[in-house]
Amino acid sequence: MIDASHVIQQYHADPARDDDRRRWSGNLNTGDFHLFKQALERGDTSTTQHMLDNYMCSPELSCTYDNPSNSTRWCYATELLQRFNVPGETIVEIGAGSHAPVVDQMLTNNPQTRYVVCDLVTPLLIAYHELSKQHDTHYMRSTDSLLYQTQQHRCVLLPHHMIDQLYSLGECLYYNSYSLSEMSPNEQTHYMDVIGTTGSRLLSENYMTGRGRCHLCNQQYTPMQLHVPEQLETCWTDTCAVPTNPGASIQLIHAT
Repeated sequence: MIDASHVIQQYHADPARDDDRRRWSGNLNTGDFHLFKQALERGDTSTTQHMLDNYMCSPELSCTYDNPSNSTRWCYATELLQRFNVPGETIVEIGAGSHAPVVDQMLTNNPQTRYVVCDLVTPLLIAYHELSKQHDTHYMRSTDSLLYQTQQHRCVLLPHHMIDQLYSLGECLYYNSYSLSEMSPNEQTHYMDVIGTTGSRLLSENYMTGRGRCHLCNQQYTPMQLHVPEQLETCWTDTCAVPTNPGASIQLIHAT
């Protein structure tokens, strides 16, 4: 079983572990995420274990924000991934969050599915502790090969700062729910380049147009439509299954 000491070890083994401090509008520098990161930095196994065991009590640390429509959104996302996933194709979820409910459902319901989660280090370590309880899960280190690890494990967790390793996977089905539209334009462009270069598809539930704040975390979003390159086009679209702010939609985007 993965415990606090193992999570702390993974944290300190990552030379770029503090990359997440300058991501996500600085959200990891305040509140419960900040307290969790401080415990990791101190090597405080007692506090780290307590926060790992009770992270769902924090709307922030769990990345759920107490939204009443979460379960409906997660269930619909699982249905769509099962509809569009081709047998043998790896699914890459960008920003699954600490709770990683869609990952858990896909791995549980689809025994042949292989999954990669790319996220910021701090929430990714919580997801590592949680997903490892039920699934064959590997947390990537800087010396690891992502392609090799996806052949050895059903679920591989990739820190956001190692995004360039995604190019090695070739064609995949990518999935993201709202965190892409919360990223900077440069980060959006980077992920779009990975998807386009590898000839992959993206199942996206994001703010594509407009200006405003995300209905989940109340952060200012960057409309994704501005950063989808010409070689990617929308082949399927749907309205969101839950209430959102104007500008959000579900799209299947693929390389032409």
